[in-house]
Amino acid sequence: MGQTPPKVKWLELPREQRRRVSRAVRRGRAVDDPRDAPHAVAFADASLEWLSWNRRFRPVHLLLATLVVADLVFAGGWRPALLLYPLLGFGFLRLRAPWLRKRAEAAREANAELTERLALSAVSVEMPARALFHPGSRFRRRVIFSLGVVLAALVFLGLAAATLTTRQTHHWARQADLVCTREQARLAALPDGLSAFELQKRTNGVERDALVALDGLSPRTRLEKNFVAWKRYDLELDVWRLGRIADRDQAAIAVAVERRRTARESTRTLAERLGAKTCARA
Repeated sequence: MGQTPPKVKWLELPREQRRRVSRAVRRGRAVDDPRDAPHAVAFADASLEWLSWNRRFRPVHLLLATLVVADLVFAGGWRPALLLYPLLGFGFLRLRAPWLRKRAEAAREANAELTERLALSAVSVEMPARALFHPGSRFRRRVIFSLGVVLAALVFLGLAAATLTTRQTHHWARQADLVCTREQARLAALPDGLSAFELQKRTNGVERDALVALDGLSPRTRLEKNFVAWKRYDLELDVWRLGRIADRDQAAIAVAVERRRTARESTRTLAERLGAKTCARA
């Protein structure tokens, strides 16, 4: 029976030696310094073993999923880059794996021949993070289990938060509909025969009271805040329009009417998304 070759930790080797060996293996050739041949064989074996682990990135995948879900839960949204860049990186590694395997096999063969010809002692190297990526590692199983528990907890928390937010949004939309109902009733009750200036002035007063009432509902979600913001912008346009009516600036009045139409469309769209049907008909 052959003796087991001595094992050395990869990171304990001198940096220059590591660089020479890894460069030779990546290029698929023998090392320039024959004394590095046994380490090149060991490094090539470790590389081939690493490339044979199809599930080697599972802990990283779970960690990425945990980060994405955490971002959704705590930040109220997600950034595509958080998922896009890692997917591109993993895809690149998958496509590059066959090329790396071919080079590692060629380097192993060349350096094994050199080691045998010079009668050099064989060695084996222990790569960093092996316990995390080796499929049979107990540490890996514990990490995967822990990440799975954290991910499940985050999913549950996210569902609970989404349910609570939906209920709160529906309640807020009902209250907003009451405000919009009063606003529309007051606008409909304005007397006929008023001048354009007086009509706009009274309309602004009604809209200002409605905006104060909506602010009093304490909007919390982004959708609610955007709805109130567009209502405020709508009022600001009407105030500006009132000044242009006083100046009899027909060109500016036409601009104000067009901008107000766009603002009303955005406000109605947000009201529909909130479920505030009365506000959506305003």
